[in-house]
Amino acid sequence: MEDASRNPGWWGRNWKWVVPAGVLVLILLLTAAIVLIYLLVVGQIKSSEVYVEALAKVRSDPELAQSYREAYR
Repeated sequence: MEDASRNPGWWGRNWKWVVPAGVLVLILLLTAAIVLIYLLVVGQIKSSEVYVEALAKVRSDPELAQSYREAYR
């Protein structure tokens, strides 16, 4: 009978790359979920009536638009 330590199973041979790859996949999925949630929230805000009206008021008032541009340069 062969010694079990001489013939490890699949996990025993491959755990050194499976564990880091699994952690990397989890990190990528978490990052993708966070980005997706952020984009959904920003999209909802930008499509809201309040945002659209406020942006229209800023764009229609030249003095306010100019001060806005100067503040964010």
